[in-house]
This record gives sequence, C-alpha cells and structure tokens, in this order.
Amino acid sequence: MDFIKEPLVSIIVITYNTSKFVLETLESAKTQTYQNIELIVSDDCSTDNTLEICRAWIEQNKVRFIRTELITVENNTGIAPNCNRGVKVAKGEWIKFIAGDDLLKVDCINKNIDFVNHNNKAKIVVSKVAYFDDIAFQNIRESYNLKFLQLNLSKQFDMFIKGTLLNTPAFFISRELLFSINGFDEEYLFLEDYPLVYKTLKSGNKVYGLNELTCYYRQHVNSISNISPNKNINEKYFESFKKVFNKIRGPELIKRNYYKIYFFNKIEIKLNSYILKRGNWANLTKVEISVLKILNIKKHYSKLFSFKRIWK
Repeated sequence: MDFIKEPLVSIIVITYNTSKFVLETLESAKTQTYQNIELIVSDDCSTDNTLEICRAWIEQNKVRFIRTELITVENNTGIAPNCNRGVKVAKGEWIKFIAGDDLLKVDCINKNIDFVNHNNKAKIVVSKVAYFDDIAFQNIRESYNLKFLQLNLSKQFDMFIKGTLLNTPAFFISRELLFSINGFDEEYLFLEDYPLVYKTLKSGNKVYGLNELTCYYRQHVNSISNISPNKNINEKYFESFKKVFNKIRGPELIKRNYYKIYFFNKIEIKLNSYILKRGNWANLTKVEISVLKILNIKKHYSKLFSFKRIWK
C-alpha cells in the first residue's frame, strides 16, 4: 500500500470485566497490517481477571508495538472517564478505540490511515461496523449511514440531532481533535459517543465516512448495548441517556422546532423510568406489558432516538 506518511496510531482498548473476550481483542490489535502502532489498555477497575490476562499478554507481545501501557483505577468510574484516561497517555497522532470484547479487522488501521492521507481535512472518520454474536462468529448486520456522511457540516448536525447515531467502535479520531474538544464528556458516564459527536460537530468538524468494514461489534448477554428477549433496561446507561436528552438533544430539538420527535422521546423516557421504578420488565404485570406493547416502545426507540441500545 502506498502511503503519504505512516503516523503513529494509538489503539486504546477499553476494558471492564471482559476476561472472556479480551484476548481476541488484543490479538486483533497485534495482527494489524499497519505497523506503527502503540497499544494502550485502559481498565475501569475490573473485578474479574481482565487485568491479569492483559498484563501477561502485553508482556509476551510488547515487541510488536512501538510502546505499550496498561492503566487502571481503584474504583469503577464509567465509560467516558475510562476513554479519557487512555487518551491522556496516548502519544499517537491518530486514535482508534476498541472495547475489550470487540474486534478490529486486520486492515482496520491501514484503511483508515490511507483514507486520512487522502483527505487532509478529516479529523474524525466513521467506517462500517459489523455486529456479531458471541456464540458463532457471524455478521448480524452492518452499520453505516452513507446519507449522513455525504452531507455538509450544517446538514450533518441537523440530521444528528434528529436521531442519527454513530458508535464509538466506528471512530478513527485525530488526537489533536480530541484535545481541542476536551475529550469525552464525563458528565455522561455511561454514554460516551453521542456527546463526543455533538462536541465534534459543534466545533466545526465534519464527520467523514470510510465505506469499508473495519471492525466487529460483539453482542452478548453482559454487553451494555445488547438486545435480548427479556428486554431489561440497563439503568446506568439509561440515566446517562436521559441526561443527554435533557441537556443536549432535547433543547436542540426544541430550537429546531422538531416538536414531534421531542414529544415522543419524552414519552419513551417517562415510560422507561416507570419500568425501572417497578424493578424492570420482570416485575411488570401482564396488563402493564400489554399496554407497553401497544405503545410499541421499541419501534419508537429505533426510529426516533436509537433507544434500542439501552436494552440488555
């Protein structure tokens, strides 16, 4: 592959109790065809043996990378602070985040570097992500919003506020951009991507699109974003999501006169607050469940605010 330059790239692996999958994640970083990589593992006080597994693997494989670093904390802090800790120690010009249960395609970094080398205005790039389960490695679906990524900055911002969702596994971000917008917003502990994209667009940086599959997003029973038949709501994620709506998205919707979207999302938030107050779906009566099904909550989530990510 013909590169204009080969800058240092920081792969930041974000972990919390991912001992079952983290070796696969680390191996996917190791086997990258791009060579100029540093590896950072940022752990959020795992209570399983994630740290021990990472420490041993790094010791055995550190020669593959320009440098390696393993960091952790004494108390669990949430996703956004954990991402920021990784950014603070990163030395790469570009940063690729990957959760400790997801996978990088072997040419992920190569594809992204080639793209930014040919698009010098790009500070944040979004590529295709394939969703798979942890039982059999298979693509469930691919996530890529071509229409959104072809828009100019102003129209991207408007479409984003209306409901476009971009996920962290798809991001390839300039370290310079992350520092200029003060990284991830730690006010929203368990929802890191929406506030980050909001700050990026507000700062005048368009999101660029790489129409290539570069990583795999694992859906499993312990994932904060997993959807399973029992439809339990992840309370920590929901609280961050509700705060994002109240402080960021809701006011922006009102400002743009998108009252219908605002109204439906307010209803969904209140309904799910009620479900949590009742102790989640398992404690609801048949009558309550029937009413909620009539209201078709999940359909509203998917179309209006991508709320489906709070089910686990």
